Amino acid sequence: MNRLTATLREQQAEATKLDAAIAANLKELGYGKKIPGTGDATCPLNSTV
Repeated sequence: MNRLTATLREQQAEATKLDAAIAANLKELGYGKKIPGTGDATCPLNSTV
């Protein structure tokens, strides 16, 4: 059980790192930026509307 718990904690730590990397990459692509003139709408990718 101790081995499984240790493995789980390692995987959770790695998942946290990957989540941060994914969020940074999406931000770099422009994901979540506001689209001018659409109120609260956000652009899923950095594209022209």
